[in-house]
Amino acid sequence: MGANKHTAAFVGFGQSRVFRRDEVPLGKLAVEASLAAIEDAGLELSQIDGVSCTPDAPFSSDVQAIDGEHMVTSQYMVNALGVTPTWTEDIAGTLGISMVKAVQAVESGKCNYALLFRSLYSPGSNYGHTAETHAGKIKSAGYGASSSMEPFRAPYGFYPPADAAALPWCRYQARYKSGSREQMATLVVQARHNGLRYEGGYWTQYRPEELTVEKYLNDRMVSRPISVLDCDIPVQGAGAFIITTAERAKDLAKPAAHVHGIAEGSPHQRSLLTEQSLDEQIVNGRAMSAALWTDSGLGPTDIDVADLYDGFSIMTPLWLEYLGFCREGEAFDFIQDGRIAQNGVLPVNPSGGNLGGGRLHGVNHLMDAMLQVTGRSGQRQVEGAELAVVAISPPLWACGLLVLGKDPA
Repeated sequence: MGANKHTAAFVGFGQSRVFRRDEVPLGKLAVEASLAAIEDAGLELSQIDGVSCTPDAPFSSDVQAIDGEHMVTSQYMVNALGVTPTWTEDIAGTLGISMVKAVQAVESGKCNYALLFRSLYSPGSNYGHTAETHAGKIKSAGYGASSSMEPFRAPYGFYPPADAAALPWCRYQARYKSGSREQMATLVVQARHNGLRYEGGYWTQYRPEELTVEKYLNDRMVSRPISVLDCDIPVQGAGAFIITTAERAKDLAKPAAHVHGIAEGSPHQRSLLTEQSLDEQIVNGRAMSAALWTDSGLGPTDIDVADLYDGFSIMTPLWLEYLGFCREGEAFDFIQDGRIAQNGVLPVNPSGGNLGGGRLHGVNHLMDAMLQVTGRSGQRQVEGAELAVVAISPPLWACGLLVLGKDPA
C-alpha cells in the first residue's frame, strides 16, 4: 500500500463527435460528451455536484475567446446542464492537473460525483504560425504572444514542435546515440494501428488507413527530426469522465476503475528560452514518477498497460524512461520487436493516444486506462489488464500522473 489510501474511482466516460475544424460549436460538443459520461455512469443530472475542467486551448488566437465557442468553462457547463454543484474549478494547463484535482475533491468530500471534462477547439488556421503585423511586430498565433521572450523566439519558429519536441529529441540522439527516425517509426505506426480500432478516433472516422513505415520515413519534415506524422492532428471535440468514491461506485451497474496513485507537476516549470530542455524534463519526469510510485505503493513491474502522452512522438519514449519501464537511453530499443503492441510485454496506448486518435489532450489516454482495467475495451482489450498508468502531458507542462486499477486501492 502506498503513502495514501485512495478512495476515488472513475465510473463513467463519454466522448463527443470529433471534427477536424470548428464545424460544431465547442460548447455543444462538451455538453454532448458530459451527458454521455453521466449516462454511462448510470446517474441522474441532479446527482452531479462537482465540475472540473481545463478550459483554455493551446495556441488560442489573439481574438478574445468566447466561452462555448473557443473554450468551455465549468460555469458554462453548470449553466448548460442546469446542475447545482458544491465544487467547481477551472484549472490552467492540461487535463492532467484537472484530473488530479477532481480526484482530490471527491476524496476530500468537496463533492460526491465530479464531472471532469476537456474540450479542444480547432481553429480554421494553422496552429502556432507566425506573421508580421502592419506595425512590424512579430505576432504568433497565440502561443506565447505576450511573452517578453517572444521577439527572440517567434521569428525562428522556436515553439512547438521545435522547442517541445525537436530540441529534446536532437539532444537525446546526441547523448545516447539512439533515437533514429527508423526506430521511432515503430511507435508511430503502432499508434495509428491502435487508433484505427477505437471507434471514437479521428483517423477511424475520416481516414481509416494504416500507416506504413515507408510513408512515415518519407513524411514532410517540420523541425528535424520531427515530421508532420510525429505531431498529433488537431481536432475539435470533447471527452468527459465521472468520478466518485469506491463506496458509492458499488451501487452502480458498471465496474469502476479505482485510483491507486496520483502525482502532479507545476504548470510553470519552464526555462526562458528552451522551455523543454531534455535535462529539465528528465529531472522533473523522474521526480513526478517517484512521487507516483510512492503514492501508489506500486512500481513499473506491476503495470499491465501504459497510456503515455504523445502530443509529439518523442514524449512517449521519454515517459517510458522517466517511469522506469526501461533504463535511461534505452527507450528506443525497448519499443522494438512488438513489446508495446496489444499482446506485448507492455502495451502502450492501446487506443491510439493522440497520434492515433486525435488531439484531445489526454482524453484518449485516460479513457483507455479506465476501460482497460474495467474490461470494457472491446477489440482493444489487453488480456489480464488490472493496473494501468496514465501520463498526461510532458513533465514541464502542467502534467498529471495516475494509476488506475481493477480493484480498490
